[in-house]
Amino acid sequence: MIAILFAGLLATTPASAPPVASQDTATDRRGVAGVCIRWERSRRSRVAEAVIVRPTGNAALDRRISDAIPNMDWPVGVENYRGQWVGIWMAVGGAESPAATDPLPDCSGQPDHSWAAAPAA
Repeated sequence: MIAILFAGLLATTPASAPPVASQDTATDRRGVAGVCIRWERSRRSRVAEAVIVRPTGNAALDRRISDAIPNMDWPVGVENYRGQWVGIWMAVGGAESPAATDPLPDCSGQPDHSWAAAPAA
């Protein structure tokens, strides 16, 4: 089962439950990756891009993760999403996710694809 730590989509907005995939017990398919994702503008249940920013240490597993995420039905779960990158941890093959208190992956190095400006504070 793919267990995903999907904490803090936006600091003040609750996230939807992440999708679940079938369990794969092969040891070469076990690890935790830090991934930056952003959803499609026209179809809010699909991830447009997934970029590994904290690799598992297994290049083949990282490719499978980044290829699989956009094929999952994964609703944004927030009304104010504007196309920004969101950092998540993705634990695969029974690997243990980082603690909920650990910082999420940093997506600040990803290109800005936002389609709307952030609301004024």
